[in-house]
Amino acid sequence: MTLLTTMSDYMPLPIELIEEIINYVVEMTIEYPLWIDTLTVASRRDLLSCALSCSAFFRPSMKILWCTTEFFSLLKLLPGLEVQDGFYILGGKLDEAALERFDIYSSMVKTLVYLGPQGGVIPIPVDKSVFTSLALLRPRPLLSLTHVYTYTSPVTFFEKMMVSPVLEYASFKFCRSEDIIPFLSVVKDDAPTFRSLTLENYHGRLDLASVSQLQNLQVFDLDVRLTAIEKGPVSHPRSLKQLDLQEVIYDPSNVLAVLRIYRDSDVESFSLEGDLDGEGFKTIFSMVSSQWSRSMTTLSLDLYMLIEPEMGTSDLEFLDVIRPLHSLYNVELFTATWSGPSLDAIYLTDTVVSSLCNGWRNLIHFVIRSHRMNVNITLASLKTLSGANCLSLKRVSIPFDVVHVPSVDHEVCNNTSLPSDSSHQLEFLTLIAGGKSDLDDFVDSGFSISLAYHLDTFFPFLKDVHIMTRGGEERVKEVMDIIRRRQDARRRERSYLTNAKRAMPRRGLTSSFNHHHYVLSAAIPSSVHSCEEAAHNHTSRFSEMSSSVTILPTELVDEIFSYSFNVPDRVEALTRQSRRDFALVHGAVNTSLISLLKLLPGFGFVLCKKGRKYVGDYRITGLLNDDSLQSFDLYASTVKRLIMSEDYKVHPSVYTALASLRPRPLPSLIRLRCGSELFTFKMMFMISPCLQSAVFEWADDGHLMKSLSLVKEESPLLHSLVITRAAGELSLELNNIAQLRNLRVFDLSVRKLVIEIREGRPFNPSTLKQLVLREALYDWEDIIKVVDLYRTSGLQAFSLEGGMPREKWELIFGVLSAQQSNTLTKLSLDLDIRHLAADDGVPTVRIDTLSDFLRPLYRLNNLQMLCFSFNSTDAGEWHDTCITDTVISDICHVWPNLVNLEMLSHRIDSRPTLVSLQTLSTCCPRLKQVSLPFDISNLPSIGHDEHNTPTSPPNTSHQLESMIVVADSYQYRDLLANGSASLAYHLDATFPHLKDVSIKVPGGKVEVWHKVLEVIRLRQDARVQAALGN
Repeated sequence: MTLLTTMSDYMPLPIELIEEIINYVVEMTIEYPLWIDTLTVASRRDLLSCALSCSAFFRPSMKILWCTTEFFSLLKLLPGLEVQDGFYILGGKLDEAALERFDIYSSMVKTLVYLGPQGGVIPIPVDKSVFTSLALLRPRPLLSLTHVYTYTSPVTFFEKMMVSPVLEYASFKFCRSEDIIPFLSVVKDDAPTFRSLTLENYHGRLDLASVSQLQNLQVFDLDVRLTAIEKGPVSHPRSLKQLDLQEVIYDPSNVLAVLRIYRDSDVESFSLEGDLDGEGFKTIFSMVSSQWSRSMTTLSLDLYMLIEPEMGTSDLEFLDVIRPLHSLYNVELFTATWSGPSLDAIYLTDTVVSSLCNGWRNLIHFVIRSHRMNVNITLASLKTLSGANCLSLKRVSIPFDVVHVPSVDHEVCNNTSLPSDSSHQLEFLTLIAGGKSDLDDFVDSGFSISLAYHLDTFFPFLKDVHIMTRGGEERVKEVMDIIRRRQDARRRERSYLTNAKRAMPRRGLTSSFNHHHYVLSAAIPSSVHSCEEAAHNHTSRFSEMSSSVTILPTELVDEIFSYSFNVPDRVEALTRQSRRDFALVHGAVNTSLISLLKLLPGFGFVLCKKGRKYVGDYRITGLLNDDSLQSFDLYASTVKRLIMSEDYKVHPSVYTALASLRPRPLPSLIRLRCGSELFTFKMMFMISPCLQSAVFEWADDGHLMKSLSLVKEESPLLHSLVITRAAGELSLELNNIAQLRNLRVFDLSVRKLVIEIREGRPFNPSTLKQLVLREALYDWEDIIKVVDLYRTSGLQAFSLEGGMPREKWELIFGVLSAQQSNTLTKLSLDLDIRHLAADDGVPTVRIDTLSDFLRPLYRLNNLQMLCFSFNSTDAGEWHDTCITDTVISDICHVWPNLVNLEMLSHRIDSRPTLVSLQTLSTCCPRLKQVSLPFDISNLPSIGHDEHNTPTSPPNTSHQLESMIVVADSYQYRDLLANGSASLAYHLDATFPHLKDVSIKVPGGKVEVWHKVLEVIRLRQDARVQAALGN
């Protein structure tokens, strides 16, 4: 995070608020195989940098970093941990001083993860002496631990680390009963807050007595399939609230045994997933209903009914199976999926929906799904759902026949002044079509208007409607647009009538609803005094909970907010937070154009008839003036990043009406992304005196040149311009580009490009630092024209991607080297090189072919970063040209100041060897990151002594930190099968300070090579311990 040198003011922020902000801006990913949220690699790196660069952020950042921790990462905090005789042991004696570092970070651990050897993270087992030594000093080392996840049976004594006084949840997957039962006994006595237990893919016999002793258990999730239930004497807890039973097969006896244990509990949530016949399910449902008829509020079913495929199940037979569930009088949330041996086995109809709704009158959430292809739920079910029996419904998702929607006259659809007959409060509705063909017929037949009318009639307060296929594809969005238009019209009508009655309370009042508008208002303090009062209230709100307050500059708070725009799922949460906490309103706003336009009074969707179909677009029906634009002005003034797209059709009159009052409506705009064709009437939103960065996609040359002229005159701060994916062939006039004299970054990524020079030789700007030319399939002379345009700029970074013959690339390299020989530090090339190895018309391969091709670039004297990826073709066929030790040697000797080197080709039978590693180590002392194809199949063998962890200092002091090994999958599998100790030894011997080692196979992503990296870290730790000992 950049340290700001100019601070206009300071803001007091409690530590808890800093932690909350950091939690919003970090990015999470799903950790397989446990399916838990963990920090992404980038977020971990950013948090660590944040913690080390600012003392105010150290503890909040570290708490998030260590909140979820893998078991072995925790053990590595123990001093003296080393490998002897194939086991991790402690090389020294533990005492209070030695555990100081362990105590600091272990106190932050809230979620402990144990993957075991099957998880690929711990290739070497841990000796039990490690746990016994730790237990003597720290019987319960993780005092803040609340959640435990284990993917395989834990190592001996590990259960001592899994328990804390605040433990709430434990999950066991692929574990043995003899490992779990002792843990449950300890939890019973030492973890009074333990509330939730998950046993998945459980192996062995489950002793119900061991589970029933957990009297405070509230959530129990059990995989029944691999479990034999012990039905001995048990107690009957009274605290269980949620019971989830998965993989129920063969017969219901195990399920019934579990249900009996919790007969005295008031279970509120029950889920069942399994394969049984109708009688089996009916038996289970009968017991559930008899035990929890008054307490059950949430019911989730995923049922595969074992019936004869040729017989099928009628709706009446199906209703008979689920009829016992009607005794659950207080069900509020119901989710169910039914399937069978064939697509027609389960038959869902309007009768099924009616029966379920009549059985449960308190429903709030109603979701049913089926794998049946043909859908037989029609408009009658929607009418049932809107009836008196389902008045509490808020969210519905059902299969629906979209093909046979009753048509409605267009005049009736447009008559929005008619009051709705329903007052139902349903907010969210999802209709699932039978298949893609049904959805296509729905769209092509223009049923959207009729369906929107029916939905609005039944549910006048809908907030969102989704119409999609069973596969999740959604293509119909105009239904909700029409519904919103009808809702807005009713809202304006009610507002008009209310105001008219207040102003003219007499009979005979007549009104016209064709000339009225409403204004959106915002709950923002109206004066400086009220702003200060709000800020004071905001700060005092944390005074009771906060132990300390950190003073941060407002600019720094804004910068923290800017990180959230790279994490889309956090933006909504930040928006809600800004409404609660006044101090957070300062953050920069990232919005779309349509979101701004919706602030205009009377902005809505209008239908008109065009031929036989009805089409529509967004227009303004209200009056624009300074008063009605208050809300628009308030939010438009905060917009710093704007996204323009063609997702919504907006009539040009909207822009022209606004332009007459607000010719430049976004005074604070910094960044612009235009993902649609440019039009003159949109350009008002693209210009501001603060504009710094602009991205244009699908632009045509005429409007693009006009917008650049406006930018030149009114946006002097513009320093970054990206033009990509033009609509057709793009004709770019260099004089228009050259007029942007403060440009520092220019990215031109267009396949069909024509460079033109009109009105004499263009001015040569001197400020450009980065030039990117991607998808360069156009004339090589045009590339040289662009490069030559910035010959006086002193480029620092240049990227080039495309395909053309070798001699053309060499001409481009010659021009680049001649003009930027002393300034260029970063070079990125992704090339398709035709006739790379041609010699008198006959393709040949020489060991120096690639070196000869790169030779024109050798005049770049100060290159620090080289990224080079290439293919080679001759006469339309792939021709392999390899990256060899000779090529690496030439590059290292020409550019000894390299910091980052990445090279990749499609040649797989010849790769750099250990010789290249030694060359990199000796010739490029500043190198930090390397990504290379590497021959991992023919590594020199190492002796027995070299397998042991080293104690002597390394022979080299090279500071390389990160290496990516590019290898084909066959070599990778072979190395995994034969061990990776040899590779780890050679990497550590050459680069003793490595922090990351990753593997990349063709077509795959870069993944951390845990096994190699773990051996390297062991060797590094051993050297550190030996140095401290000396």
